[in-house]
Amino acid sequence: MRMHVSRFAMAGAVPLLALLAGAPAAGPRDGWDFAFKDFVIAAWNPPGDTDAEYTYYKKAGFNLVMSVRYTLPDNALDLARKHGLKVLVDTYTPNDTPWGGTASEYTAHPSHHPATLPELEWLFERYGDHPALAGFLLGDDYGALPRELVETTGFLREHAPHLLPWVCQNVMSGEGLAKAGNPIMDPQIYPTLYQRDRPAADQAQLLCRQLQQLRAACIEYDLIPWPMVNVHGVHSDSMNRFQVYAALAYGAQGIWYFTYSFVMSNDMLSLQNGTGYETEDEVAAHLTPIWAIIAGINERVAVWGPELLGRVPQEVYHTGAWPGFGVPGKGKIVQRMDDDLLVGILTKPGAPPLAMVVDKRVHLEPDALGPRKVSIDFGGDVAGVTVLEKDGINEIQGNSLALTLPAGGGQLVRLNAGGAAGVGRTAPRPTG
Repeated sequence: MRMHVSRFAMAGAVPLLALLAGAPAAGPRDGWDFAFKDFVIAAWNPPGDTDAEYTYYKKAGFNLVMSVRYTLPDNALDLARKHGLKVLVDTYTPNDTPWGGTASEYTAHPSHHPATLPELEWLFERYGDHPALAGFLLGDDYGALPRELVETTGFLREHAPHLLPWVCQNVMSGEGLAKAGNPIMDPQIYPTLYQRDRPAADQAQLLCRQLQQLRAACIEYDLIPWPMVNVHGVHSDSMNRFQVYAALAYGAQGIWYFTYSFVMSNDMLSLQNGTGYETEDEVAAHLTPIWAIIAGINERVAVWGPELLGRVPQEVYHTGAWPGFGVPGKGKIVQRMDDDLLVGILTKPGAPPLAMVVDKRVHLEPDALGPRKVSIDFGGDVAGVTVLEKDGINEIQGNSLALTLPAGGGQLVRLNAGGAAGVGRTAPRPTG
């Protein structure tokens, strides 16, 4: 394999060498200024290269999509620009056909590899100015970052800090990302896939334990949390809702759906790279119930996104028989709440805290559980609550909140009062 000496690497030789040595000069967020400023609502499975499919991804509330693997992203970028979406370019290519014809050394894999530094330079030179480009998938199924991903992260940090340097991890490694100067932590949090034979409540609990780990790592290493949740093969409305709203309660700054598509295969592990429907009628005829569920969730998350960006989950409270999680009580910002609830208190400097309230009732079957009324008593410093919804706000006086939630559903509220605005410790810098 022919080695390549990069003119970009030569221009930024000192910072890149420092990154390769595992000692970047600054923190993982320093040096980046992403052009994509919105709360990420993203689909791993890309649309097919048709107007009809991009139309329905937009209708489903996504703002970020992938390009099709092993395929040049010209069509994806042009269609995304046309439909008001952004693209993360999937840089994976078969081993025998590197992008631009040249690759440097990479970690061995039987069939394919992510772009090495000369390949990423080639992709960047070709597509770097496209207005629909949000960034690149630098690696998938990694824990610690191998040398080639450290190199590509360093290249983007030095020469394109406005682009997202996405690494999707199968093993959480906040330390590895921080050492490489990569600011985004995006683990595959998949109890609904890997533990799909377990009861629904067990899957929900496992998800929250993984979100707990993600929260801790992102606070420790000052990383941006983008949990990826599995909806492929998940037909339950309550489980699909719970995965997203629980992620928000634990401070998610973006949501990735794996593997979102119009038509669900019986094989939960299959990936479908688009379906190629040419008309909106064809797409509509192949929609499954998950489409309406996800579209409804995304519509609400898009409204909440500006409030959620820059937030850190200072406290997370649970009720129900889940050991090892924080519980409400006297002297806490949540003093009491009904059974089977999850509440995350989200803070950022200069703003009143938010509370993400989530119903923990889940079932493996669709439409198996109805809505219920729940109540929460906040601390005495809370003099009012603002319920934030897509069609406006609802102001409630006092420190008690009553809501009606669907199974697995969630509601974002703002806590109002002079005392409440100061609750929590100093938050890391906002992500936007």
